[in-house]
Amino acid sequence: MGLAGAQMFKAAFLVMLAMMILLLIDGFTGFCPGLTILKKIFPPCECEENKG
Repeated sequence: MGLAGAQMFKAAFLVMLAMMILLLIDGFTGFCPGLTILKKIFPPCECEENKG
């Protein structure tokens, strides 16, 4: 929405199209490519393991 507000309609359309494709892949297969990419960029928090 911020891209559309900044008059960058082509970029906003491409981002929304990519999101829709990722959600369709997740819905049909149960595999979410977006989460896989985010897990590679941001490693999981290990704070729960330190409590025990």
